[in-house]
Amino acid sequence: LAATEGGAGVFLRIIRPSVFVYAEDMSQPHAFTVAQGLLLCMLGVVGLLVLFSLSNNKAATNALKKLQLYFFKTGVYFLLSKDSKWPKAADPDTWQFEKDVSEVRVLFIRHGESIWNDIFNKGFGPGFLLRVIGGLLREVSLLDTPDSVLVDSPLSRTGYKQSYDLARFVERVENSPTLENDLAILRGQTTGTIVVSSNLRRAIETITIGLWSRLKRGRDKVYIMSALQEISRNVDTMSFADAHEVPDVHKLKEQLTGWTADCYDSSLNYGNKTLKKRGGMRINQFAEWACNGHSLADGCKKRAVVVGGHSLWFRKFFREFLPHSSKHECKTRKIANCGVIGFTLTKATTTTGPKYRIEPASITTVYGGYTGRLC
Repeated sequence: LAATEGGAGVFLRIIRPSVFVYAEDMSQPHAFTVAQGLLLCMLGVVGLLVLFSLSNNKAATNALKKLQLYFFKTGVYFLLSKDSKWPKAADPDTWQFEKDVSEVRVLFIRHGESIWNDIFNKGFGPGFLLRVIGGLLREVSLLDTPDSVLVDSPLSRTGYKQSYDLARFVERVENSPTLENDLAILRGQTTGTIVVSSNLRRAIETITIGLWSRLKRGRDKVYIMSALQEISRNVDTMSFADAHEVPDVHKLKEQLTGWTADCYDSSLNYGNKTLKKRGGMRINQFAEWACNGHSLADGCKKRAVVVGGHSLWFRKFFREFLPHSSKHECKTRKIANCGVIGFTLTKATTTTGPKYRIEPASITTVYGGYTGRLC
């Protein structure tokens, strides 16, 4: 039924309520149009995968694996997920923060533009259909590989450029009184700093390129953390990598001299998000880990965390732990591609367990700032 345009239309009408839930994540008036286009694209790719796998033995294994990924994982998750829905947290200003208080400095780095962003987030004019067709053709060309431009979408050409611009900023910008501490953290010039990234390729690629002047010295690793996986039902937020695997970012070998996969540690990657768990659980899991004060591999106590991640996850994090009275723009706007925002996360023990709070005055724009564009 879904193999034809008419069948796809019937299918879309059947699942219309679920598509409207999906539209909330997109936060723009044409979200339902995008959802329709996305589903048609995915259905078309699935059909092509089936046909291609039957006619080409070389691609059969990868094609069937991708068919399973598209339909049984990303497709089902797309329709049934409630990843962005959880009870609103209590106001951090109502908690009594006087016992066992600890702090950690956190720097959020949003990924550069992805191929998915390039296809779906640049308006709905005449070029939109051309970008979608081009994306499908590229997807078909990758059938005999474990790669994809839709699932776990990697950086686009613009995303690579943005990442290199970030790297030049980290290497060359002069210290200033307001940024001195955060720049030292980014450069690895302070003890007790750790670098972590989402288990999605675009975040790993961005933070690797952006901090390469630090990582190439070989003293640091990027810890792949599944708790940082983006909060959305979009198929580009699903990871190819299984638990304790490092996502395939081998293209960095062409970008960075001396790069090897040895600069990653997958011990914090517990695999793809599931329908049973929602984004709020991952946010609190990260907050607990960031503030736990455990010593790092070099014996230093954790004092700062550099995070490579995603716009919706970051915005949800700020909304979760900033006081409800705060009107800071980080609660309503997205961090720009490759933007860097620093803040201090506080943990305290209360009568109902550990609680976390972000001090609004501690938030600093290190690089890039915010954008109103949904990309």
